[in-house]
Amino acid sequence: MSISIAGIERNNPALTATTGDDDDVPFDTTQASRDWDSVVIEPRSSQADRLPASSFALCFMGMTLKKTEEYDVWKYQVMATLKSYGIDALVDSSIPRPLMNDPKAKRWYDLSVSTGTWLLGSISDDLNATLRTHCTKLTFGDDVFTAIQKEMRSYGIYGYVKLWQKFDEMKVSDYPDIAIYLDEFVVMHTKMTESSMGLTPYTALLRIMTQLSAYTSLRDSVMESVRLSNVSPANFTNMQLHETIHDIRGRIFTQQTTMMGYAATQVNKDQKKFDQKEFLTLLIR
Repeated sequence: MSISIAGIERNNPALTATTGDDDDVPFDTTQASRDWDSVVIEPRSSQADRLPASSFALCFMGMTLKKTEEYDVWKYQVMATLKSYGIDALVDSSIPRPLMNDPKAKRWYDLSVSTGTWLLGSISDDLNATLRTHCTKLTFGDDVFTAIQKEMRSYGIYGYVKLWQKFDEMKVSDYPDIAIYLDEFVVMHTKMTESSMGLTPYTALLRIMTQLSAYTSLRDSVMESVRLSNVSPANFTNMQLHETIHDIRGRIFTQQTTMMGYAATQVNKDQKKFDQKEFLTLLIR
């Protein structure tokens, strides 16, 4: 049984990409290579070519990406749709593509090309034209998604200054609790990473540590954990940054669980009515 995606575009609702028979593979399946950009994609002679035995449709999302301000909502809808079909890995450039001699390569090839076409169908004609002017790789899903992402994050020097200023002005004291600050920090760090602004994961970690200066015990325990991992600043990855942030949240929860009971006793209040602001006041004394 073959599998297909019906990639519904604004102007081509019948566009369909399907998986076909192995004897019609458009690349050399004996090569242990990931050089997919060398593959020449032949146009289908008709819509009847390799019709699927079954299929599912990637329907148009309901919005067309036109400008930067719409990107976050558009990206959320794209990822939600792809995840619902279990094919979100097709737009993740950090995950390696399969080898050409992989038994699943043909299926990946068809689904990736179809996903790329679907993505191009969800952006405006002007954005399409801009991408085709700047980018030579607009075939596979991860290439198209990366190109759109870079274009939407290419703010220029004025935008970079504005983004950095917002990041630089973030202070944990301006948020109701540390967890909310960390959530916003992750969002800002992601935007700066996607904009290729050169903020390394280790520098981002140092930024968090400086913001935790009022929480000496928490900060010291996190820094000791990082020290024991014996990872150099240059080799500290985004994954390790997010794991550290997750660790901080876990430590906060543990401290809150322990201290809330103690603090509630100190102020002679019922624990359920104890205010978090009062807890934080006691915590930093």
